[in-house]
Amino acid sequence: MVGQWNHDKMWSLEGSTFFEPLQASLLDAQDCPCKAQAGRTAEANRSQRLCTLKVRHFVMLSTKDLPMKYENHVPSRQNLQHSWAGHHKIIKFCEPNTVELELPADMIIHNTIIVSKLKK
Repeated sequence: MVGQWNHDKMWSLEGSTFFEPLQASLLDAQDCPCKAQAGRTAEANRSQRLCTLKVRHFVMLSTKDLPMKYENHVPSRQNLQHSWAGHHKIIKFCEPNTVELELPADMIIHNTIIVSKLKK
């Protein structure tokens, strides 16, 4: 019976030497996505600018991604197109990084705009 107990203890010692490094590598693998996500979040927050705009301020809207058409649209003359459109009044803040603008009726876009597309 004593020999049996020593045999079991030997197996448990071998099992623990196998299991402990395996468990440590599993915990590292589970922790890596959390560390990577924290790094990505920190990098994204570093590139954000603080919004200094207020309600009733007038801002200009970037035309880079707007569906605007010009009569003399020639790809070689894109540098002659306007980069910013008019002075639009901020009506309200919808989220920390989005505002609602007072847009003219001929602009066929939604009036909720991301702050990064605006400048004073």
